[in-house]
Parts: sequence; structure tokens; C-alpha cells
Amino acid sequence: MGHSDQALSDDFIPVTRCFVAFELDEPSRAYLAGYVVPVHAALKTRQRWPMRLVRPENWHLTVLFFEELSAAEREEVWKFIEPTATRGGWGELAFDWRGLALWPNPRRPSLVALEAEPYALAQSWPIAPLLNRPPFSQGETRHFSPFRPHITVMRFDPRWRKTIAEDWAAVTQDLEPIDSSRLRFVELSLVLSTLTPEESVYVRERRVRLG
Repeated sequence: MGHSDQALSDDFIPVTRCFVAFELDEPSRAYLAGYVVPVHAALKTRQRWPMRLVRPENWHLTVLFFEELSAAEREEVWKFIEPTATRGGWGELAFDWRGLALWPNPRRPSLVALEAEPYALAQSWPIAPLLNRPPFSQGETRHFSPFRPHITVMRFDPRWRKTIAEDWAAVTQDLEPIDSSRLRFVELSLVLSTLTPEESVYVRERRVRLG
């Protein structure tokens, strides 16, 4: 029997969190949409997966995720992030993208992400030496050892896995390799995130061009 998106709302309490993220430019979003949207459509058609597409304008690469930060703490984070970005302190961002994957692992996934090879150069980012100091230490710092780049492109109810392995294999087996050179990150942002049963709502509280 098919499942509907209503399953996503069962016992769901919306929460607002925040994170620092790299932002894609528009040509990158357009390229990635051409790769992702047909997969989403195929999964929905095959088994009516209880899945929703994250809107392309909200695709991003999370640098550091926080459960919650006060306005003063967010200001402190941004006072460090902004000048390092304008000075070019984050270096050339060249990720080796593998392709779409069930995330965080294929046995117990809750979303679909574009994932890349672990990125050792994250240890040289300006934020890395501060991860043991507040407010940066309030983030999910364990993801820096190693840093695993991923861009969330779809979400679904993690309780629903009845035919996930065979459906995923059937839909993705003939996918062309992703062209990593087509994905460029041009900004850093501080984002407020509210996950609701209907969608993820992102508000860019601050953003700065990467130098």
C-alpha cells in the first residue's frame, strides 16, 4: 500500500536552529536541479515514496550546525565569519562529489543528499581552530573529523524503509556521474532553519561574498 506525505507530520514539532553554510551560485543550482529532479520524480512514481524535494534555492553545504544560538551568540559567530570570507581565508573550495546517496547511511537514511569524498582541507578553514571555544563549540563539531560534504536535496520519513534498497538501486543505477566542476560556492551565510511537516524554511540572517 502506498504512503502519503502526511506521514511526515505525525508527532512532529517544528524547531528552529541555525547553521553556517556555503551557498551555490545560480548556474550550479540549475545544473544540480537537472540532476536531482528526475530522480525525485522517478522515486515518487515508483513507490509513491513519502518524500519531498528541498527547493533548489535552499540547497547549501553546511559548514557548522548549531542546535540553537542566541542573537548575541550568532552575532559573535558572524563577526568572525565575515572578515575571514572577504579576505579569502576559506581558500579554493574543490569538492570531489560522488553523486546522490541515502544519508547518513543506506541502512537507516532519513534523506537523500549529494555527497562528496571526505574533505581534509576543512581542517585549514578559519573556523577549525575555534571549535573548542564557545560559541563555536556549541556546534556539531564531531563532523569535522573528518568533514563529509553533503547537500540535502530530498527528505522523507525515516520510519518508511519497506522497499528502499531495491527502489533506490533501480532508479539510480544508470545515473551519469556528477560533474564536480559544475558546482561552485560563492557565498557564506548564517541561516536560521525551521523544519516543518510541509517544508524546511530557511532565512539567511547574514551573508557575505567569498573573497
